[in-house]
Amino acid sequence: MRYLKIDNGTGKYSIDGATWVSIDKINRDDLYKLLELAISSDDFEMDVYDKDMMANPSHQIIYSNIYKKFEDLTANRRRFVDESELLYKSAIEKYSLINHTEE
Repeated sequence: MRYLKIDNGTGKYSIDGATWVSIDKINRDDLYKLLELAISSDDFEMDVYDKDMMANPSHQIIYSNIYKKFEDLTANRRRFVDESELLYKSAIEKYSLINHTEE
């Protein structure tokens, strides 16, 4: 599903694939939701950044930064998930040992 697009010279994003919001309205919670979708979804799609397709300079800056970060993330998604799971696993093991020694 496509989550970032360039439409009529405007950068837009969607969390649900149906409602599109101007990229300059994006907030921290929406970025977090997009991050979760990019990590968990095999079909996370974005329109390729092209500054010539966007008239608004703020849209160019915001879209290009988000696009670059999510492009890197989706390209390295499997490695990121594996590293996160490994980090989480070692934390669980560490705290499980602490709890067992306290009993």
